[in-house]
Amino acid sequence: MFFSDLQASSVFLWAAVRRPFVVSLWRTHPMQSVIKFNSRTQGASFLSNFYRSPINIPVEFPVLGTSEKEVLRITFSTVEGAYQFMKFPVDHRTITLARLFADYNGFQAKAAGKSITVRPDWHAIKVNVMTGLIKAKFNQNKPLRQQLIDTNDCLLWHDSPWDTYWGFDDRGRGYNMLGQILMRLRAELATK
Repeated sequence: MFFSDLQASSVFLWAAVRRPFVVSLWRTHPMQSVIKFNSRTQGASFLSNFYRSPINIPVEFPVLGTSEKEVLRITFSTVEGAYQFMKFPVDHRTITLARLFADYNGFQAKAAGKSITVRPDWHAIKVNVMTGLIKAKFNQNKPLRQQLIDTNDCLLWHDSPWDTYWGFDDRGRGYNMLGQILMRLRAELATK
């Protein structure tokens, strides 16, 4: 799969040079139209995880007093709220916590997520979790799906100088994982 291949090569590059591998945007996309986005971008904020667009997803919870798990469907108001909630180890999830994160706006969810002790496998699964949440957002919200398709073949640049894993900094350096997920999904949706 594309993302696991990218993660594997990134780990190799990290080990080889002892610093994060950084993509040079201008070398990889020299003449491509670019749409820069974040939560405050006029006209493109719908691409952000902070954009208020409800998603209903299955979430696993522990059954108290047993070792069993149950799956309930929870509607989160933003992808960011769902993503931050999914960091919790399954055994520490509660309905009350889920409702809090479901109601948070993107900024509240991001802030609350900083205090979470993440599940042990988080770094191995976070791209797949994000991919699933992004797919839910655009599959469950038809107008947003069409807006994504309407970006055509533009490079989707998550303008995120504070987080070059999920985006690019102001000089076009970073992994832009959120932009890559969106562009891959756009290609899938455009062929349907």
